[in-house]
Amino acid sequence: MSDHDEEEISPEIQKAADEAFAFFESAKSDLFANVAASDFESQFRSGNPGILMLVIAAAIHRGEPAPKWAADAFVEKVISARGYNVKSWDDLFGAPHPPGYRPDAHRKYRHKSPMIVVAVRHFRNEGCSLEEALEHAARLNNVSASTARDYYYRFKRELEDLD
Repeated sequence: MSDHDEEEISPEIQKAADEAFAFFESAKSDLFANVAASDFESQFRSGNPGILMLVIAAAIHRGEPAPKWAADAFVEKVISARGYNVKSWDDLFGAPHPPGYRPDAHRKYRHKSPMIVVAVRHFRNEGCSLEEALEHAARLNNVSASTARDYYYRFKRELEDLD
């Protein structure tokens, strides 16, 4: 598929995709909010330093104080950094992303996947086979058919994992 085969996304499909993405992000936030702080603490104590930043950010976002263990650990790490005992913030809190992480690819997936799922459902309702619907969705979103297929199944799995 070439970039010249791009179809225009209808306002209805765009609106439905935006709603699907908002629902997905909301469901993920709800899951995060329901995890007990003790679960986070045990993850942190087991060697996952990145969880500390998530706990602090979640507390700030909710306008609540951070759990005492998180506040104490954070202050200890900042003091350690100010004392030149570490080379980088990554040494304290872990790398923000795993090795090989590609932010541009992740952003593209997060933007395109809900639109692909919604477009596939639309074309399936119009009587297209799954393969035809994926091809139409690929053209609408200016991606290859294999990328559309990957995004479609990946996003569906993520939604199923939320159940």
